[in-house]
Amino acid sequence: MSIMKGNNSVDVLLAHPWKPDETDPTGWWISEKLDGVRAFWNSKRGKFYSRNGNEFVPPSWFSKGLPRDKDLDGELFGGRGKFQSTISIVKAGVVNIQLENNPIMRKISK
Repeated sequence: MSIMKGNNSVDVLLAHPWKPDETDPTGWWISEKLDGVRAFWNSKRGKFYSRNGNEFVPPSWFSKGLPRDKDLDGELFGGRGKFQSTISIVKAGVVNIQLENNPIMRKISK
């Protein structure tokens, strides 16, 4: 089941404030909030999308090992204090030889 809507937007979960008296997180997977770019991997299409349905075009090496049978939802994270460089790489939207070999793009995959 995909969470892609007909207009290419993505129906992803969004953060809400935790209310300790209402929610027991026992058994949940919890991680630090990273300052990155939200991205959804559509395994059937083999493409990344923003939660608004904008396609992200990564270099081929970046998505080569991703599953073709499971959708993924997460953050493209370039490192602490690197949000601006991460967003500029993601917004470039064009795969070219400079982006394909960009050392900053390679750091996002680590």
